[in-house]
Amino acid sequence: MENARILYGKGVWAWRESEVPVAIEMAHAIGARIVLFKSGEGGEYFAAAPRVVRRIFDAGLVPCAWPVITCRDPEAEADVAIRSILDGYVGLVFDVEEPAAGRGAGAARLGEIMAETELPPEVMFFTSLPNISAHPGIPYLEMSRFCKGGFMPQAYASFGWPPRYTLEVATFGEYLRWVQSGGVERPIYPVLGLYRDAHGEEPLSADEVRAWLDALARYRPTFFSVYRAGVIDRQAWPLLAAFETTPRGELPPPLSPPEGEYVAVRPGETIAMLCERHGCSIEQFWEWNGHLWDARGKVRDPRLLEHGWIVRVG
Repeated sequence: MENARILYGKGVWAWRESEVPVAIEMAHAIGARIVLFKSGEGGEYFAAAPRVVRRIFDAGLVPCAWPVITCRDPEAEADVAIRSILDGYVGLVFDVEEPAAGRGAGAARLGEIMAETELPPEVMFFTSLPNISAHPGIPYLEMSRFCKGGFMPQAYASFGWPPRYTLEVATFGEYLRWVQSGGVERPIYPVLGLYRDAHGEEPLSADEVRAWLDALARYRPTFFSVYRAGVIDRQAWPLLAAFETTPRGELPPPLSPPEGEYVAVRPGETIAMLCERHGCSIEQFWEWNGHLWDARGKVRDPRLLEHGWIVRVG
């Protein structure tokens, strides 16, 4: 479905108003069309949002609002979204993460309110953690029912995973498995977080960014975005500019699952438990998954199995 698609090409995220000038500069430099601005959080609509939308339009770019939601107060969060649209943002990207865990009813109510606005559901999107099976409490299903524009998984280097694993296994592979197990299929538009630390103070080098783009290239997305403008090494901008997405009106290659069987690590699980449950040897487990420890420079200690990792077991 072409869905009057507003998301095609590339996008750049801006966290605060002070980051907007560099987001606009970066968008022009890498050939991006979209600037995504954090317009609110919870039930609060940020005072900067009306100023920023005009600034993005004046720069010849397309503004999308990025409200962070917890699904605790869907009426107030819907108000933030509606005000964003009334002020001129052409799309909504609801950021729904762990604070919304266990609040499926709130997410569903948010969807009901947004449906009452008669806003086209194709201009609503949601973004969240990519490893869906490791976060069963986050209301992915409820959000996907009314955000028909698509899902924007956060494929961030700060998770400490290798680029190919992050995209092949924890992002596109997880999404495909989720759809096949009963999720609602929507367009998928990855968000690359090209920094190491949780706060964006350690940007990846240009060579490291190249590795991420090489891993993304096999999927040829119709749209991808970069989080966020203020934490991307300028030397990586030409690489982002050179990256080619699938042209508007064409379909990206069909998704195929990664080879093997994967499971999400649950709290308290050990490598021995997983191997016994799924019938693989510990030696084979290390051969399949040792890169997760290697990427973080950690000793391959079976006690260092982290909740949320998606590991191969077959």
